Amino acid sequence: MTTATETQPRLAWGLTHAVPETARAAWGARAIIEGEGYGLLPDRQSVWAADPESKNALIAILNGPGTGDGAIQASMDAVKLLRQGGHICGPNGEGGDKSEEHLLFYDGEVKIVGNTNASFGYIYIAAWLEG
Repeated sequence: MTTATETQPRLAWGLTHAVPETARAAWGARAIIEGEGYGLLPDRQSVWAADPESKNALIAILNGPGTGDGAIQASMDAVKLLRQGGHICGPNGEGGDKSEEHLLFYDGEVKIVGNTNASFGYIYIAAWLEG
């Protein structure tokens, strides 16, 4: 787990500035744009939580009750649709705004956003459990 100040969650990876100070837990990743979606690397992810219960709640929603049916998968599906529509740039800089933040998932409890930051191959992601 990464460290944090008393008021601001801190993540080693991902779209860290997007996480609000009121978040109880946060997860971030620098993912690789692959085809129309993205892939995660285990060493390019980080998590922060104010307490173990919040961390466990966030991870449960991100992963889902079964393999591949949680909020992370939903955000991957959203990126695929955004890529198909030309709204997120791909690994060669093709398509979409190069630095726009996109809402990838929101269920009233967890929000996931992503931005390629004009990186031509990566998407920076932040997810958090709302306070």
